[in-house]
Amino acid sequence: MPTHQITFLPTGVVFEANEEETILEAALRQGIKPAFSCRSGTCRSCLYQIVIGHVSQEDLDYILLSKEEWAAGRRLICCSRPKSDTILEKPNQNRKKIEL
Repeated sequence: MPTHQITFLPTGVVFEANEEETILEAALRQGIKPAFSCRSGTCRSCLYQIVIGHVSQEDLDYILLSKEEWAAGRRLICCSRPKSDTILEKPNQNRKKIEL
């Protein structure tokens, strides 16, 4: 089965994930502990921004991502499987948007 290199930003943590497992499963298997809670796409704790690469995300019927988030490349790593080497960045969810 194909494996891909996954990089988490801003930490720079790099690990391997195969296409048969979720990115979260691969991280946990290798002792990496990203934020997560439900493992089913409903809590949004594991939300990441795709910087480079491609992932597939299954079970879209109940995953809590808006159309805008999806279009912007945000994905939940508990439900995403890598399809290429991928760089993901944890969005700063505490940052306030400033309107000019």
